[in-house]
Amino acid sequence: LNDVFYDCCLELEERFAVRRISDPTAKLEVNERVIAFRIGADDFHFAIRNSDGTWTHNPGGNYIREMSEDELFSDAWSEDSRCYPYVSEIAFFAVKM
Repeated sequence: LNDVFYDCCLELEERFAVRRISDPTAKLEVNERVIAFRIGADDFHFAIRNSDGTWTHNPGGNYIREMSEDELFSDAWSEDSRCYPYVSEIAFFAVKM
């Protein structure tokens, strides 16, 4: 899973206007937001830090909902709703909006 995770991170950096940052509190450029990225055995998932500092995500087929920082930094995302939760490391990217 780690190899796939790192390959996905490299592809995001190469194909899209994102830059990897060390943590979500890193200094951003004008018009950037932070996204968090994680993968599971069969899927990937993103969360975005909003301008008010809250995190939101769209747990597939549901409405966009807030994600607490405890959940963001937990061992797994969507553990209760997926057969294969998102358990990789968490990568943070600065994205131009």
